[in-house]
Amino acid sequence: MLSAYIQTDFCMESRTSPRRMPKKLDAAFHARDVGEMKPNWVGASLIIRSCDRVPVHFDCENLCNVSQWDSKSRGPSRCPYGTYRYYHYLPSRWHACHEHEAFLKSGFSHVHLHLPVVDEEYSEMVAVYQSALRARISFNIMELGARWAPWATRAIALLRLRNPLPYQLLAVEPGRVEPMLLALFLRLMSLIDHLDLLHIDIQDKEQQLLKDPEVLDVLERKVYRIILATHADFIDDYMLRTFRHWITVHYHRYRGSGCLMRAGIMREMSGRPVMLPPPGPEAWTQLRAEPEELCFYNSPQGRVANIDGGFILDNPRFVNASHTIRSA
Repeated sequence: MLSAYIQTDFCMESRTSPRRMPKKLDAAFHARDVGEMKPNWVGASLIIRSCDRVPVHFDCENLCNVSQWDSKSRGPSRCPYGTYRYYHYLPSRWHACHEHEAFLKSGFSHVHLHLPVVDEEYSEMVAVYQSALRARISFNIMELGARWAPWATRAIALLRLRNPLPYQLLAVEPGRVEPMLLALFLRLMSLIDHLDLLHIDIQDKEQQLLKDPEVLDVLERKVYRIILATHADFIDDYMLRTFRHWITVHYHRYRGSGCLMRAGIMREMSGRPVMLPPPGPEAWTQLRAEPEELCFYNSPQGRVANIDGGFILDNPRFVNASHTIRSA
């Protein structure tokens, strides 16, 4: 159904996973279509419990109405939702949002889905879906730096459609619990026997979390896959040293926003770079002329301009390296 929401057609409930250690995971995957769900907040974390709809303006600010831009408005109906404007940062989101708007304005009743635009989230998206499809017995996922938990809810949606298993979803927005993030993470990990996927995007706090000996120990004992966004060169270096014995599925270095600023794709507003309005062809031409080592990483789909660094790591204790699909 086309509407101002992303609609799901199934309901969910959190279920406790059996306390068994699965065999090493085998990775053979196929692309699937997925929906998204709206989470119910529980204290500092959230657990998906029921079928609902996610307001499309959470990702697509082009679909906000005039009243939603009113500075006096509050709550989840306001645009932008939160402080980080994903819509203006990533071509895959921008393209999908405008395509959805075109279908709405054309009066179509259904959407024909296309393969996503390749940008710095592409490998991340593939790795999330792989984790859901390769799960056995049960599926547990945690998202640190969750906002409305888009990665975790996408994984659960695909799991429900293509690999139905008992699952648990845990998501934390550090802006609300930053002083207690480490203790909260360890507490949440104590409640589960394994974690199929740990997604971390906590804006410069990742090294602080991953330097803690208790955290490193629990990662080794319980976590099958880590997807990590990095926000400084020294954090990239730390990760390469600390997780050198893990299986590197994908890695690209942090590059910052300098190239995109010089190309005119981003500009500084209120002390941070933003992409507003969406850039024209001349900006992308300028970006392509920038030095590759400063602005891009090479992927099987071609060069990709990136800001954050990215790691996708599999734990060799649980994952068979010979069957790991590497995205780069």
